[in-house]
Amino acid sequence: MSNSAANSVRMEAGDGKPLPAATILLNSRTVVERKDFVSTGILIHLEGDMLEIEMGESKRYELGDSVRIAIYSPIGLCMFQSTVIAKDDETLIVINPPENRRKFAEKREHPRVDIERPGHVHAIETAGDAGGSSEQTIPFTVNNMSVSGIGFTIEGEWSIPEKAKVGLTVQLEKPLVCEVEIVRRDSAANGVYYGARFVELSKDSLNTLRGFVLRAQVESHASRKKTETKKRTFK
Repeated sequence: MSNSAANSVRMEAGDGKPLPAATILLNSRTVVERKDFVSTGILIHLEGDMLEIEMGESKRYELGDSVRIAIYSPIGLCMFQSTVIAKDDETLIVINPPENRRKFAEKREHPRVDIERPGHVHAIETAGDAGGSSEQTIPFTVNNMSVSGIGFTIEGEWSIPEKAKVGLTVQLEKPLVCEVEIVRRDSAANGVYYGARFVELSKDSLNTLRGFVLRAQVESHASRKKTETKKRTFK
């Protein structure tokens, strides 16, 4: 498999229509090629930035291995470069790169993960006749996050209007300092829930965020699998 081929996705809709959802790839024969080893499995799970492949030789791969993926799907051959990010006795999880995801009609551009992390507002800028800016220190709890946006809850009487630009600091593995725009607000049992989109992220902040969301995806998937296995065992 050549490098140029490995980085391409050779799928096109013959009638000019957009390709279907990426779930069309599920249950397809999938080849995973490392520089010194090749194995074949079945694609069994696809979610955002991750693909899970069932194969008997998953132990032969190491975390961080650079691999070439070839998926023989009902709509064509899909090939791209990837990296091994998790594995167990029977499955391998690799990154689903953005250039591959963009080939399909997905409802949400970026996967959102449910998390619980502390953070605080450090600045608020509002528009309109009563607009202005102020420095604040308002604690909040993150409820969910993606590479494009964040949902968080502020307890108490604090109120931030929609379309306000807000400076946030979120405690991930290292603090994520960012600016967001409030796009929705809803009453919550213990305060107000805010949905916001990231206005601008530095390259370092974006890399921190991508890594965190991807790890959270993998951990959430592993937890669901464990729960499902226990349910099947005790039936």
